[in-house]
Amino acid sequence: MNNHSFMEEIFEVLDPLNDVEMDVSEFNTNTVADSQSRRQILSENPSSAAIPTVDLTESYEDRSRSPTPEVTASKSWTEQTEVIEELQPEEIRWFYRDPGQKQQWVAFIGYDSLRIECKFRQFKYDGGGGSGYVVHEDNVGTITARGSLYEVDIVSKKCFPTYWAAESGDIMRGTWFLDRTWLPLEEIYADKLEEEHLKKFHKQTVETECSASTKDKKHVIHHVVFTEFHVDWRSAFDVFMFSEARSYKLMRSVTSSLGFSKAGVRLHRGYCEEARPDDKLPGITHLVFVVHGIGQKMDTNRIIRNCTRFRHVAALIMEQQFQDVVKNDQRAEFLPVEWRSSLKLDDGTVESVTPEKVRGLRELLNSTAMDVMYYNSPLFRSELVHGLQRELNRLYDMFCVRHPYFEASAGKVSILAHSLGSVITYDIITGWSPVSLYDEFVNATVVS
Repeated sequence: MNNHSFMEEIFEVLDPLNDVEMDVSEFNTNTVADSQSRRQILSENPSSAAIPTVDLTESYEDRSRSPTPEVTASKSWTEQTEVIEELQPEEIRWFYRDPGQKQQWVAFIGYDSLRIECKFRQFKYDGGGGSGYVVHEDNVGTITARGSLYEVDIVSKKCFPTYWAAESGDIMRGTWFLDRTWLPLEEIYADKLEEEHLKKFHKQTVETECSASTKDKKHVIHHVVFTEFHVDWRSAFDVFMFSEARSYKLMRSVTSSLGFSKAGVRLHRGYCEEARPDDKLPGITHLVFVVHGIGQKMDTNRIIRNCTRFRHVAALIMEQQFQDVVKNDQRAEFLPVEWRSSLKLDDGTVESVTPEKVRGLRELLNSTAMDVMYYNSPLFRSELVHGLQRELNRLYDMFCVRHPYFEASAGKVSILAHSLGSVITYDIITGWSPVSLYDEFVNATVVS
């Protein structure tokens, strides 16, 4: 993302008129955090922080997709002191953004964020007591996240699906955040701000009081300029970002002439909510395979999208109607089974002899009705059945490796199939085959 689009995104979300500081009630109490409570979790040295080893799958993905927490303002402030230290793992929050979508960054749940941060620090401090940023490419591992439906690569900053093929999404480490929305500042800027902040305030004991009334009285004690915006420090907790765009400069001059303070976006160091190890999903007690029918060749990702919608709807119904199941640490997970694209069948013969006339209609028929003809063909039917069978076994084996407790706890397995997929699934479960029926008929005839 270039600087221009990044700034447009920030200042569209936070209109400068709404950022004119007029009253202390407009500020967030979460700006001032108790340093002791924010460091109760994972307070060990970053280089020796333990990495949790339990992988739980997230079918309740709506939790991580919930809107960014809104923190209500308060008119009362508690004056106390705090020693400025490096951010602890629980103060940092990791975010993801799926490919092909113009959505805002979505925060990982606390359990995932802590594990990703610990893995990140393991590589960051590997081989030098934290003195340098050293990453050994040959040692790089991945972390399962979003309920082990996805894997996170710390080095490439990518998040890719575990059980199906799709384009990878981006992840980002959030250290500095925008006021009210708590969206993360891009890493290239946040890392620079963190470096400047520690250079200015590290190990200093400072008052955590910050209010709108004191903002105007304080002078700028530190200043960092980027291409599209600049950041002013008035204290360790009074940090504001100002756009350098001409329209926002004009707006600031107008509001200043009217007697208001300079409009800007308040920045917060550390996330508004601590990442907690207990902020994780219930264990999986029921695995559901979702099998597609005819027409999958036209859109190989359709079953993935439909399965995602089904997962979200099921999670919503569980939370609304089956609270006792959720409280008992139980949930169902849904995995898409895309079995058609891996089959060669006629190896492109039908496509090569398809006439050009009415090409669109013929391709539609080739991608839908031809699947039924393949199933009714003695030559290709077994290939369809074995293709679905192989994919089901592959997914189940992958799932059991990541969830070794599932079989030991007598987890249930179901298959939700549609159209031709349900017919083939029935054949697999019952062992029905026209060839075996014919053999039985011949044998019975010979015996009689």
